[in-house]
Amino acid sequence: MLKRVLLYVCTIFSAALFTHAAAQGIYKKVTDGIIVSLPQKSAQDSRLLRLQVISDKIIHVTATPESSFPRNKSLMALDRINSPVNWNVVQKGNQLLLSTASVTAHVLLPQGIVSFTDKAGKLILSENAERTFTLVSNNGESSYHIIQNFNSPANEAIYGLGQHQNGVVNFKNQHLELLQNNTEVAVPFLVSNKNYGILWDNYSLTKFGDTRDLQSISGLKLFAADGSEGWLTATYAKKADSTNVFIQRPESDIDYSFLEDMKNFPQGYKLGEGKVSWDRFDLIGLYG
Repeated sequence: MLKRVLLYVCTIFSAALFTHAAAQGIYKKVTDGIIVSLPQKSAQDSRLLRLQVISDKIIHVTATPESSFPRNKSLMALDRINSPVNWNVVQKGNQLLLSTASVTAHVLLPQGIVSFTDKAGKLILSENAERTFTLVSNNGESSYHIIQNFNSPANEAIYGLGQHQNGVVNFKNQHLELLQNNTEVAVPFLVSNKNYGILWDNYSLTKFGDTRDLQSISGLKLFAADGSEGWLTATYAKKADSTNVFIQRPESDIDYSFLEDMKNFPQGYKLGEGKVSWDRFDLIGLYG
């Protein structure tokens, strides 16, 4: 039976008072784990980091740029699976090591970067950069835009994240927006073929993969099939016979995402019988 390690990851905020701070980070033991106070170089940095031992194989990681953690209960993460759970924490140089019988969480100080190893010391998962919090306003309510990154080897496969209509099973190197929509179900939980899972304990809209917004193709330098600059050559033809062209025209934007965009198709063109192609002038051919 395949045994996996589940790592809760949560980034949250609140506005109460916490008094610990130090140049290299100070930690204190609590009932179910540790709380680390980190030096903030900017308002985007984590101020507090909390590791809670849920079971031998589950560590709940919470970070906040604020001075205290909120008291509201998570709707997704469990408080404890097995009770009691034996764990210990030691400091070795600039690392805190929180260990259970199955997993060790490493906290690199003073940055607060977290990584995980198994009982044999083999790396399970690691952050590859410091997480960031950017203060934003949503309809007048203060909140944070959060970015968190993890290292992923080239041969890793990533599954889960809900029900989506893009035909993708392995989301490695894929880009996905987690939101509830018609026929789209967002589940912020992924499982890796490297025998770990991550529950992103966050209810906000989330982008997985490349977090940059999609850009229109018109932002690129375009050349039509005849070499003219500024657009592509759009050919609207018959599906059964591509030589039967209804119309050919220049286009610099390809966007038919919604029903209201259907008006942008050529008037009188029958989509059910049609085939559309966008061609460009190949500059490599000039020099090759």
